[in-house]
Amino acid sequence: MNILIASTEATPIAKAGGLGDMVSFLAKEWKALGHNPIIVLPKYGFIDINKYGFRNTFKTLIVQMGYWNEYASLWEGKLPNSEVPVYLIEHDIYFNREGIYGGPIEYSDNDRRFIFLSKAIFEVARAIGFSPDIIHSNDYHTAFSMAFL
Repeated sequence: MNILIASTEATPIAKAGGLGDMVSFLAKEWKALGHNPIIVLPKYGFIDINKYGFRNTFKTLIVQMGYWNEYASLWEGKLPNSEVPVYLIEHDIYFNREGIYGGPIEYSDNDRRFIFLSKAIFEVARAIGFSPDIIHSNDYHTAFSMAFL
């Protein structure tokens, strides 16, 4: 089965808590069972793309947000110590930050950031020609994607 894992975290690339551990573990286990998982994450400002071997695909994602479009770039790599593909959505306004959710207080635009992420995952699948049998969303950050199916 093709499984698209939409998340804000995946260990060790981006981690704030247990979500990152769970996402990476599930992806590796599904791969070991013969499935075809991919992970889609935001490209945060703190991610060391060179350390993890990410490269720009030079594909532009066009994400409809109400009455306007937002544009993002797509990066690709692998989850360290695995063959699980990881795709990063680069949108500087929403994701080029030093934290995932905010500091002691959440970012004031987290609602818009995560609605964008929930819509952008579909554009990632379209851009790479991936037809998921399952979309695995994690927490409220990607739960909106279920409404956009």
